Amino acid sequence: MGADGKYHFFSLESDGGLIAGDDKLLEHATNYYKNLFGPTEGNCIPLDEGMWEGETKLSESDNEHLCRPFSEEEIKFALFQMEHNKAAGPDNIPIEFY
Repeated sequence: MGADGKYHFFSLESDGGLIAGDDKLLEHATNYYKNLFGPTEGNCIPLDEGMWEGETKLSESDNEHLCRPFSEEEIKFALFQMEHNKAAGPDNIPIEFY
């Protein structure tokens, strides 16, 4: 931990060797989370077209609203609601990392 009370990462060791430098660390973290949370090939689950009928089905405009990308403001709002100095999941990475 630095004098400012924050953690600073200068390098990481992975199976591929040492990762050092801001650009390489950012690329590694980005790829890690894309692989962790992103879609994978062949991960499509087909649903029966007639499963939902009438009022139980979303309208096209509701579906578009739900499928739109998150805005930067929505992401910031969600992050700032999280408790400080706590890990959001089993990876034990504190929320300040995000």
